[in-house]
Amino acid sequence: FNADPGRFTWNLPFTVKVSGTATRVCRYFLGAGDWSKIRFDFRKEAVFREMEDILARGGWSRDMPAYRPFQEKLKLGRPVTRNGVPLDGLEKIDLYFSSMADLLASIRAHGVLPRPPFDMDRVEDYPVSAIRPLSSEVLERDVGAGLGPDGELYRVCPGLHRTAAALLLGVPAMPVELRLIHVDFLRKMMRDGEDAIT
Repeated sequence: FNADPGRFTWNLPFTVKVSGTATRVCRYFLGAGDWSKIRFDFRKEAVFREMEDILARGGWSRDMPAYRPFQEKLKLGRPVTRNGVPLDGLEKIDLYFSSMADLLASIRAHGVLPRPPFDMDRVEDYPVSAIRPLSSEVLERDVGAGLGPDGELYRVCPGLHRTAAALLLGVPAMPVELRLIHVDFLRKMMRDGEDAIT
């Protein structure tokens, strides 16, 4: 369905502890418990600030504030990881910032486009790079959404960069995929029907 990116107030982490074991949130479709203990405001996350910095400057450069932490961590031998890839060289960092600038330009021009299913027959057409392995393309889907205990919209699993870009650019709606629903809200829907959805 399409959702206003401005309705994503909270983000859920990729992994949570289930019976003492770290497990991916997207392994489940039903959630329970107190999400307020694990949720976070993605507007305060580094990815959001990186996008914001590129947008404010009209592009990226190595002297921008968002670039500095990448250089500092690289010098310490603890490179920043994005999309599961350690950015362990200036070339990879540059490629990451360049790809984010391209994403912002694309979303400004076209909005957030739905992700088509991965097509193995067209594998050579996918934009694979040192920071974007083929596995990322295979697994990529529409921005993940979750419904909290009161029907509030959470961002979950894939799509943090797209959500940040859409929010910063004021995109009114983007395609999302329902990946998680809180059992309390599911009970309300079963009891109240459409009246439960706000």
